[in-house]
Amino acid sequence: MKIHENIRNMRRAHGMTQEELAAYLGVTASAVNKWEKGLSYPDITFLPILASYFNISVDELLGYEPQMTREDIRKLYQEMAERLSREPFGTVYAECEEYVRKYHSCFPLVMRMAGLYLNHCQLCEDPQALMERIISMTDYVIQECREIDISKEAQSIQRACWMLQGHPEKILESSDEVLHPIDQEMEGIGQAYFMLGNAERAQEYLQSAAYQHLLMLIGDTGMLISGQKEYSEQAEQMIRRSLEVAELFHVEALHFNTMFQLYLAIAEFYVRCAMEEKALEILERYVSCCVRLKFPIMLHGDDYFTSIGRFLEELSLGTMAPRTDRAIRESIVGAVCANPAFAPLTGNERFRRLTEKLKRHLEEEV
Repeated sequence: MKIHENIRNMRRAHGMTQEELAAYLGVTASAVNKWEKGLSYPDITFLPILASYFNISVDELLGYEPQMTREDIRKLYQEMAERLSREPFGTVYAECEEYVRKYHSCFPLVMRMAGLYLNHCQLCEDPQALMERIISMTDYVIQECREIDISKEAQSIQRACWMLQGHPEKILESSDEVLHPIDQEMEGIGQAYFMLGNAERAQEYLQSAAYQHLLMLIGDTGMLISGQKEYSEQAEQMIRRSLEVAELFHVEALHFNTMFQLYLAIAEFYVRCAMEEKALEILERYVSCCVRLKFPIMLHGDDYFTSIGRFLEELSLGTMAPRTDRAIRESIVGAVCANPAFAPLTGNERFRRLTEKLKRHLEEEV
């Protein structure tokens, strides 16, 4: 606590001597002197009196900050993510938990730490226990936070945990199972700006909405393909259309992770259908996309999405990736080389060359 510094600085700012402050409080000047030197602390009953006299809050008097700034949270996330790539998970986790305890009412911080745990759960010796901790954190945010966007994020992270735990029924229990239309608030604001003659702001809102819808379309299609158990013309249509849209909007360059997930979903589908050549064609596209990646990974627009910069900066982590470059490279390789779905391809020479190319690229980057 910085209470000793704060008392000294506030007293001086008010032009008071230690004797005058002591007389006002009804204590000795020696007591005030010890407070200002950090040798002792005022009795708790003096705190509201001091805060009121100096016209500050008790938190300010104590030097306690119940909230962290967005920038501080981003820096903390990045620091902890970097440390997780080189230090034991338990060591970093303990420090993260200290921040969560200190800033218990800072809901954005609690959510960033929950996201950090989720994005690095594979490093934990007891992933199930970590999942339960994440769920308890998100429960707290859902119950206490009054900001709708943060509560929605907490619900999303909670659903991801349940899915990883193998409890899809809990997702349904927490849902009203109504097919809600997607909120079009950003489109409405963009249209309003157009009507007011502010084309620049309108572009920001409408392009940001289109960017999100594009990624959701590709991502949702990948999940639909993952759910297909056997080959059908409909599944082939899903694959063809999603790849065409992705190519049209240069999604590989725009948001690599969306494309990686789509390629994996398609390749796994083709392996399930015993269509090895098609699976290998998709995996070749996956590998080609991988070797073209430029590190560090950052979110960005392009010559179509020219006005999404502010939207990206206002994301919880800004334009930075949720994991370190090392963790991303390892997951890129592991998604193919350690994926049990591709076990039927292990004897294929073409598959072997692809995996070697991925591993070689990883070693070069590291």
